[in-house]
Amino acid sequence: MGNELTQNYARAFFGLFDSEQYEFCLEGSKALLSSAKENPEWVKFLSSYAVSKEEKYSAIDRVYLAPVFDERFRNFLKIIVEHNRVNMLEEILEDVLSLINEATGVKEGILFSSAPLSDAEISSIEAKFAKKLGCKVKLHAKTDHSLLGGVKVQLDGRVYDGTLRARLFELKRSLKGGSR
Repeated sequence: MGNELTQNYARAFFGLFDSEQYEFCLEGSKALLSSAKENPEWVKFLSSYAVSKEEKYSAIDRVYLAPVFDERFRNFLKIIVEHNRVNMLEEILEDVLSLINEATGVKEGILFSSAPLSDAEISSIEAKFAKKLGCKVKLHAKTDHSLLGGVKVQLDGRVYDGTLRARLFELKRSLKGGSR
């Protein structure tokens, strides 16, 4: 989760949806986040002091249409523009996604590997952790070239280290312990 300010915006927006609408909120928030990440010119337009707020609001109404977005999304964006928080939009939306996951019992974590993993490999690892923890698990894959091999998972405040380096360390420790 981000800082207190981004969390406040995220909680206010998330609070507009009841539990039956979490999936709609999730899909719309992901689409909005993707839009912000993939279109820096759009973000620059929304944060520009050279463009009037009315022009920005009109553009928001034209761009963010149903069925993916409804009035809540458009009004949320307008409030972000009104309070000059467009530069925080991605972080706010990440906080919204975290709130949705928390409310739906999904645990999020980071999956580190030495090379990019396929979607099937990520799904397999998520399934193993879901079985172990008894809940749905969503892992965000990141490549860490400092790893020799294997994977490391940061989830729920813990680190599960299945890297080659960790295995070699354990082997070394057991060999030292066995030679006494």
